[in-house]
Amino acid sequence: MSKEYYVFSTLSTDTAYTDYADGGGDMPVVKSTITIKGGANVADKNLVTPMGVMTKVSEDQLASLKNNKVFQLHEQNGFIKITEKAYGVEEVVVGEGMAEKDASAPLTPADYEDRNGPQPVVAKGKKGKKA
Repeated sequence: MSKEYYVFSTLSTDTAYTDYADGGGDMPVVKSTITIKGGANVADKNLVTPMGVMTKVSEDQLASLKNNKVFQLHEQNGFIKITEKAYGVEEVVVGEGMAEKDASAPLTPADYEDRNGPQPVVAKGKKGKKA
């Protein structure tokens, strides 16, 4: 039985990491594709905005991911964390100091706090009423 690992991601979208094999005529062929779930910092239909997402992978899948250059970059930049045990997402993201969001995450009012210039208007209360 293969050992299971858990990959935590703070990327805003699912990411498919593809491994290629040599094909005929200098054309690579897809050997395998492993998708790591994303969705951090993106509100769902219930307006729940997750800090990060966990995906369970096998030992063979993890070996393939560790050889993938894009996966390596995501891990080096703090968007990916691998554990041997399932934890709460918040424990890993905050406790391990992962990057909180990537460049594709939606902007929030907090993104404008350190900038000069006009601040975004955020509606509060009844529709159409400005803060």
